[in-house]
Amino acid sequence: MLFVYDTPRQMTFWMKNTLIPLDILFLDPRGTILDIQTMQPCPQTTPSCPTFPATAPAQYALEVNEGKALEWGLKVGDRMSLRVDSSKL
Repeated sequence: MLFVYDTPRQMTFWMKNTLIPLDILFLDPRGTILDIQTMQPCPQTTPSCPTFPATAPAQYALEVNEGKALEWGLKVGDRMSLRVDSSKL
């Protein structure tokens, strides 16, 4: 899932009602990866979920299955190009 914001901002995510672990990549306006974290689901019995804040203000956050960032060889400082196929909207 891709989260898109109008301007860079400090972001914090959590994993309430999520069933599988995810990697989250925080990106700046140019698509440079600022931070990569692995987020574990929040147990249903936990009164409050842990949060996963970005290390710097970001404009985009991309959630992918756990381990994909490592599998794809992504690291902080790499640039990603994100394309949207408008025919699918």
